[in-house]
Amino acid sequence: MNGLLKKIQKKIQKRYKLYPETIQRKSLTGALPGVVEGKVFFDDSGAQHISRKGYKLYLETIQTPYKLYHGSIKIHKHGFWFVDIPRTSSTSIKAELGRIYGLPYGKAKLFIDQNYANELSSDYFTTKQHKKHYVNQIFKDHLLAIEMQKIVGEKIWEKIFTFTFVRNPWDRILSLYFYIKQKGDILDDMQFRDYIFALSNFRKKGKESLFRNREHYLSASDYIIDANVEILVDFIGKYENRDDDIKIIAQKLGCEQLGTLAINKSIRNNRHYSEYYDKDTQEIVREIYRKDIELFEYKFEA
Repeated sequence: MNGLLKKIQKKIQKRYKLYPETIQRKSLTGALPGVVEGKVFFDDSGAQHISRKGYKLYLETIQTPYKLYHGSIKIHKHGFWFVDIPRTSSTSIKAELGRIYGLPYGKAKLFIDQNYANELSSDYFTTKQHKKHYVNQIFKDHLLAIEMQKIVGEKIWEKIFTFTFVRNPWDRILSLYFYIKQKGDILDDMQFRDYIFALSNFRKKGKESLFRNREHYLSASDYIIDANVEILVDFIGKYENRDDDIKIIAQKLGCEQLGTLAINKSIRNNRHYSEYYDKDTQEIVREIYRKDIELFEYKFEA
């Protein structure tokens, strides 16, 4: 282990031009609860503590392998994993799971609109109380089921309870549009019709920078099927039937309080999603997300 620490130390020194005299020893036990646990990667005398930039690289290089291993063990212990598909209430569920079970579940980055935050109960989330749902993340957001299966291993994946939520693709894409716009990633003057045509252009040519993140264009089915189009999760809940389906999951996990939190809502009025579509945009979404429509039995509802 000392050899590994020395290699990482040299890598940090080379990148940030740091030298041994700048390195101080300082115990980090408990500094990152659930991620760094004393004697696993750090000896009794404490961990190598370098400059802020160096320490960031240190965490990236030395913790990542352990974090994945540690997370896999915790998943096996708790016996479940949630595949979080964007705009299906996934952030709320992840935040709750993190609050109840801790690592490796939870959500480290939460985006909340100020107006919506003011409407929420103080028991759950306000801009001043967001740390109540903030946890150090081990795994990235919106990992595909097949990616997570490779991380934890097929044997563990087969043993645990895996679940997800899906949503009507016409409604989900509209929600995604408002969410991205709310974050400021879309110009205010970009209308929903323009967004759909940009999405169509990206799917054909792959040159639209607006969709540089895969969660902005992947279908829900992409998250839960393998190369043989086999579904990799045990339970698929529907956003439209969230309350009933979350009860089934809560019962399976033995967690009655699951399903009481709602955050990261996109801000839009109460108009039905169909009112935002014309014939052209309706057909574009139908073509792009045909797999979701067929697999989850969705249809465009006026």
